[in-house]
Amino acid sequence: MQAGEILDYELWQLSLPFPQPITTPTGPFTEVCPVVVVFADRAGREGWGYALGFDAGGQQRIATAAARLLAEHRLDIETLLRIERETDDDGDPDTRKAVAAISLAAWDLAGRRLGRPCADLWGAQRSRVPAYASALFLDASEAELEREARLYRQGGYTMVKMRGGRAPEEDAARVAAVRRVYPETTRVAIDFVCRSEVADADRFARLAGAGLLWIEDPVAYASIGQLAERGGVAAGESCHDLQALLALRAAGVRRLILDVEYLGGPLRFLEAARSLMALGCEVGSHMYAPESVHLLGALPDSMPVEVIGWCGPLAKEVPVPDAQGCLRVQGPGLGRTLRREVLVRQGRRLA
Repeated sequence: MQAGEILDYELWQLSLPFPQPITTPTGPFTEVCPVVVVFADRAGREGWGYALGFDAGGQQRIATAAARLLAEHRLDIETLLRIERETDDDGDPDTRKAVAAISLAAWDLAGRRLGRPCADLWGAQRSRVPAYASALFLDASEAELEREARLYRQGGYTMVKMRGGRAPEEDAARVAAVRRVYPETTRVAIDFVCRSEVADADRFARLAGAGLLWIEDPVAYASIGQLAERGGVAAGESCHDLQALLALRAAGVRRLILDVEYLGGPLRFLEAARSLMALGCEVGSHMYAPESVHLLGALPDSMPVEVIGWCGPLAKEVPVPDAQGCLRVQGPGLGRTLRREVLVRQGRRLA
């Protein structure tokens, strides 16, 4: 790579509507609002990354933080690859998300310039990672859940994650509908987004927990230790640093799901993941499927990659599992090509 070369950059805000509204334990959603960072070198190679806002206000805060960081830093590849190390976010989650978007874009460009996958730059240990389809929302009926699960099975996904949040008996019945398509043990996970009460989560686990892949974020983290001893619990996606993840481990959670933008970038993700694995934890990733394949591919083992299509329109490539239900590490860079027509049609350029 040419040292000291100043890169061109773009900063975009987008609205990506869902084909139809979805209902999660936190409520209905109609769109996601990513902030996209693009870097380009003199040879015309591009690297890009994004951070997610779930409403216009959150998106604007991330975009403001990204614009400030880009103005404060020298825009050469060496500087940008160190941005996670050199930025004190002072605990601000929007700054942390902006750092993650910038860092991912810089690493993507670095990999493209070297002709290598980012996983190689991070110490690749695997070329393919198991994956699961993440959908099956609360607005679907039991019959609709079964039909949707069948589509994922036919598409090569050997595992799926659904959403919970109704009465324990109803959630158990909905799990049973999905397990008619995935009858094998440890193939179906369920996510409560910390919205259940301990008694309800415990009752659900007694009704349906045996043989599940995991029960994700069943209750608020302050109470999760009351359920962790049962086993099968996963948590961590809303943690912003290693200290918070270690607190979950101390509470008895051994399956920890990390979010690259909440932690503030790929280097922070990998440092946390490797520390937790050294302590005997299983580590997974939250969303960001193409990026997460590289992150988890840099680990000797992991939980499967979550594939959720919320930002799928940004990339030309569509994740497709192989015959064993795995996603392959694809390069160069992060292995996905930005669809510029989506930026132009559904976005607004800020810089």
